[in-house]
This record gives sequence, C-alpha cells and structure tokens, in this order.
Amino acid sequence: MSTVWPGEFSALYYVNVPRVAWLAGRVGVPVPESLGDRLPGQVSPPTAPYYAALEAFLRTLRPRVASLEDRGDLSNLLEGQLVAFGNRRLRTRNYRADRPVMEGTSFTGDLDRDALVYFDAGDARFMMPFDPTFVTTHTTVALFRSGSLIAAGLCVFKDNPGTKDRGKSLLIATPLVLGLEDPGLQH
Repeated sequence: MSTVWPGEFSALYYVNVPRVAWLAGRVGVPVPESLGDRLPGQVSPPTAPYYAALEAFLRTLRPRVASLEDRGDLSNLLEGQLVAFGNRRLRTRNYRADRPVMEGTSFTGDLDRDALVYFDAGDARFMMPFDPTFVTTHTTVALFRSGSLIAAGLCVFKDNPGTKDRGKSLLIATPLVLGLEDPGLQH
C-alpha cells in the first residue's frame, strides 16, 4: 500500500540534497533557485531563509511512498522503493562530523565503520548509512553524536541482504530526509 509523503517537519536534521534533487526531477518539481547548489552543512552561518526555502520545497514534492506505519512485514519492500516513517527513536553509530563523504571520504560498505542511523521494527533492523555532509546544523551534530534521537524520515530502500545484525534481519536504505515530524501532522 502506498501513500503520499507529506514532507512536514518542525526541524530538519539531514537533507541529502543530490538525492532530493533526483526525487524532485522524478516527480516533476523544479529545484528552486534560492537553494542553488548549497548543501545544508555548507550554509554558514545557517540561515533561516535557506531552511525555510528548503522546508517549503520538501512540502511540494509529495511522492508516493511505502509507509512503515502501514506495513506489518518489512521483508517484501522492493529495491528502489521510497519508504517513509514517522517520529521514532533512531540510534546512531560511527558518526564523525569531520569525515564527510562528499569531501573525499568514501563509504566503506562496512556497517561497523560507516556513519549510520538505525531502528528496529519487529524482527528487522532498518539501517541507513549516511553522509555527514548533509547534516543541517551544529545542534543536529550534537544529536547524531549522542547516539540516539527522535526523527521521522524518507529513504530509498536498497537491500535485504539476508544477514543479521545483533539477531535482527538487516534491511539497508539510503536516507533522503530526516527530521522531527510536525506534531500537528495526522497519520
């Protein structure tokens, strides 16, 4: 079952701008010139107009997604499928703000080394390796370093390798957007 992703956040934590631009092209929404090619972590100092424009842009996308809240079984997600989830406790691993992938450090493919966020859903562990380049603010850096945060998100499902992580079936996705969902949003 698919639903329309609302893109409503009260705080943005992570926006993978190249992937979101790809999604915008896929759903026929132009990227506003006010965003330019600046990345969230490179807007210095972070400015309210930039984030307001970014948030307004995200609300215009409205792609059809698989909602994790509506699914009991995660094993039948399709590779390349857009997946959304509401506010939930996420854990972080291996986060170092000084190792952004866009600036030359590459993903290793080793989930014990790459920066990632994850959560458990039933007997599955949903892991999302991410590039620290796209973390939005210094406050968010502190949240990611803390090891735990509450967030909602939009991601692209990549793989169900059939392996286990600490007893849970491992599912891999690429996060496009992570943030605190607007509390007024109804599911």
